[in-house]
Amino acid sequence: MSDMTQILTITDAALAKILEVRADEPEPANQALWVEISGVSGAAYTYDMYFRAVGDVGQGDVVEHHGDLPVVVVAESAEQLTGATLDFGIAGMVMQNRSEEHTSELQSHSDLVCRLLLEKK
Repeated sequence: MSDMTQILTITDAALAKILEVRADEPEPANQALWVEISGVSGAAYTYDMYFRAVGDVGQGDVVEHHGDLPVVVVAESAEQLTGATLDFGIAGMVMQNRSEEHTSELQSHSDLVCRLLLEKK
């Protein structure tokens, strides 16, 4: 369920924005940021990020704590996300992943945190 090795780095800017968005969720203290690879587009991964109860963690999922934010990396994505960095800046929310040929911007799906973050900018 959890691992001592950190998989995902979240910059201070990204963490602040995610916590801001999570504050508008019902029962924000019980919500974790879930991160998983949803597919591949060209040489880059596409990602799903969403809020979900931390209690829904399944076998093999990795729970990390970034300040007050629990982050769940879905088991099937853990290897590919190892060493990735989630950042927030002028371009919005961006995942920099060494497992890819280049940096990928997160995909916009209605349930993605990145979409919510961009709307709140």
